[in-house]
Amino acid sequence: MHDFSQTAITVTFLVTDQLLTYPVVDQRVKLEDASNNFKFSAAVAAFGMLLRNSQYKGTASYEQVLQLANQSQAEDLDGYRSEFIRLVKQVENWELGIGNWELGIENWELGIGNWE
Repeated sequence: MHDFSQTAITVTFLVTDQLLTYPVVDQRVKLEDASNNFKFSAAVAAFGMLLRNSQYKGTASYEQVLQLANQSQAEDLDGYRSEFIRLVKQVENWELGIGNWELGIENWELGIGNWE
């Protein structure tokens, strides 16, 4: 039996008709000491909140997202983290009014044009 006294939250999933419950324990790890996977996950979550202008974004910024994502690049076997960083930079430039976005979303979805 798990000691739930240190549990921050409990996450419950329904997987193939089986209920799975996992406690999320606050291990009091400083962000700079967190794993690369945690830093990358935090960067992706913050980016999503910024894109949606979420009320929960707090003081998150694209600069912070890039900092976390850059710190997590060591484990980028398929290049997804590098691609994420490129995407964040593009969105940040777009919001600042910098860059070439005349091609339109249709061309972006087709992968046509220079998006760097």
